[in-house]
Amino acid sequence: MAYDVSIFLRGARGIVGLADVAAAACRANLYWVTSDSAFFTSRLGGEGRDPGLGEFTVCLTDLGESGDPGMHSGTALEGYDYEISIELRGFPDASYDELDGIGFREFEKISELGLPASYLVRDDQLHSSYLPGRGIRRFVPTVAVEDEKAREEVADQLKRARSPLPQTSLGTDVFLRIYSVGEAVAVERISQDKGEATLLPLCFIRRDLVTADLLGAVVCQTASRSHLERYPRKSFKETSELLLSVVGETAEDLSRNTECLLVQIRGGEITVFDIPVSVEGEEFALPRLIQREAPLQRSTLPAATAEVGDLLLSALERIRG
Repeated sequence: MAYDVSIFLRGARGIVGLADVAAAACRANLYWVTSDSAFFTSRLGGEGRDPGLGEFTVCLTDLGESGDPGMHSGTALEGYDYEISIELRGFPDASYDELDGIGFREFEKISELGLPASYLVRDDQLHSSYLPGRGIRRFVPTVAVEDEKAREEVADQLKRARSPLPQTSLGTDVFLRIYSVGEAVAVERISQDKGEATLLPLCFIRRDLVTADLLGAVVCQTASRSHLERYPRKSFKETSELLLSVVGETAEDLSRNTECLLVQIRGGEITVFDIPVSVEGEEFALPRLIQREAPLQRSTLPAATAEVGDLLLSALERIRG
């Protein structure tokens, strides 16, 4: 039996930005993104029980999409512009209180992002709220989101909240890999301080949904990751295995059917290399690679994310031949 809980937030940096940091906070290996939503799964543990699965969906609320609270007007949720819904699966004997607690642990992780948030259970019951600088407030017992006192309290909290997070800047020396594999495009960031492993999560976009705007947003978000300790790591071999599991290819097919770009963003310049896919996942020394290989393209880093995406889409088209 599935059980749904929700987290409402304010002040995120777009669907891609929120999905990236939320997936990392919840220890997901990857997430899928479209222009207006994102999805990821994570193994969730209950105290003294086998782990189950959480299916996370990130989307805009009516307020975030249109500027009008719409269906949440007059409730404690009317000031939030993003929602993360979580479908809990694999907890057949858990009580509602236990399921609420499993979801609450994910809410605690999301609250560490520093965004004002509320946690809902059982469709419309306000369980907890979070305000930066003040921490988590529990509602015991839970209250309906239509409750006037709860609505006023949350509205007062949001008035006290700091303004939405500013856009972070791109790293000064960042390496990314972009794969075009199967029916998807995947983007990963390479950590140079930990044996050149992949910083998870990987981001996947369905090939038929890739646009310059979306690819540019994913690349810029991945390149601008701050607080790198928040992001788990995998070796190149583990990353290759992850790609294989997602796209359903054999190792030979992955090598034969995959185009791969190595992207270096350094200062105000972007350099793109066409590199082979290592099906064995062997690590390689980035400094030696970029000295040995002639770049496919080198240019000033565009200011607009859509222009970054357009540049990289053109590079992928070139190597597809």
